[in-house]
Amino acid sequence: MTCLSSSRSRRACLSATATPWAGRLFASVTLVCRHWPSLQVNRSTLDAHELLVERVAKTLCTAWRLTWRRLSLRANVDGVWTMCRADVCSIRDTSVETYAEPVVQEIKLRRADLLADLRQQAKGAAYLGTASQCWYVLKAGIAQPRTSHSITA
Repeated sequence: MTCLSSSRSRRACLSATATPWAGRLFASVTLVCRHWPSLQVNRSTLDAHELLVERVAKTLCTAWRLTWRRLSLRANVDGVWTMCRADVCSIRDTSVETYAEPVVQEIKLRRADLLADLRQQAKGAAYLGTASQCWYVLKAGIAQPRTSHSITA
């Protein structure tokens, strides 16, 4: 049912429609508008992250690698199947399976996210279970490289 009368309010229009999600849609739009400042901060952080993810993926494409962003994969870690979702996954552009060399890149813009990621041993093991290498792409200044620390599967 659509709203034909111009005198009805927008809320009445959405509630009067036959679809079950219409009322919830109006409520969620209202909720989003109330939390606009925090939404803007989260969106700007997400936009910066997505821009860096896109930049890494494009760079890998120029190096003749097939890339996927936000690819969900299953890995067998110590006999338990776990899901992992890397920011960028890439393989060589080849038809020979042994030459594919899958690589996972995780993008980190905040030091707290990096430290939380490094504390999760299962996450690093899942990445290495799906790829031959796992790289962290970091925003300048959030960490210093250490040669003695490495993740092993």
